[in-house]
Amino acid sequence: MSVEPVRIMEGFRVWRDGVEVTIKDGLLIRVDGLSPMTFLPRALTPPLLVLGDSMGEMLLSPLGNEGQVVLLMDSPPPDTEVALWMTSEGVSPMDLKGADLKSEQARALAADAHSGINIRTPPANEPRATYQTEQDLMETLTSIRFSPEVCASVGKECGIVPRTVFGRMDCGNCRFGQVCTANNLCCKPKTCASQGLKCGPSTDGCGGALDCGQCVK
Repeated sequence: MSVEPVRIMEGFRVWRDGVEVTIKDGLLIRVDGLSPMTFLPRALTPPLLVLGDSMGEMLLSPLGNEGQVVLLMDSPPPDTEVALWMTSEGVSPMDLKGADLKSEQARALAADAHSGINIRTPPANEPRATYQTEQDLMETLTSIRFSPEVCASVGKECGIVPRTVFGRMDCGNCRFGQVCTANNLCCKPKTCASQGLKCGPSTDGCGGALDCGQCVK
């Protein structure tokens, strides 16, 4: 399982207490080992996955994805444990409110239910991957992930590289504290202090802008 903070600039849907809202900051959650049979299309709606008290979107289903599900969910407070749990079949997002939500949650998280796990949300200072649209995120998810060695062979270290001799490449994320530049290289941003700057505009050396404040008269 992996949990990654993301931002969708044009927003995405979540349901809070049965009401659909649009937000920008969320969590991208990958969970392995789910049974594809549980999510086969049937007369009833397949079960939903809920994080805490809110439901987001299932971007990739375990069907045809080797048992892995990829979720775009609401973002609870950082560095806390939150239950990720599965509803019964036939439940709609609009049903997940009030007493019905609490009843479903209690059933899923009962000691003998085996339909919930706890996840820890990332700390507040963990970099948040940003996408303009949900479709941009989907394209990233469906790109082929290459090893660092293969990415290095074409002079790249991170992010999505649309055209290479290997086709479209996903070179992953940079290490903590680094950002992926426009030319797909990892870079540690500089601060005003690290550059000895006390005022005025500057750059962080990675393509970003800095405002070092105003000079004191």
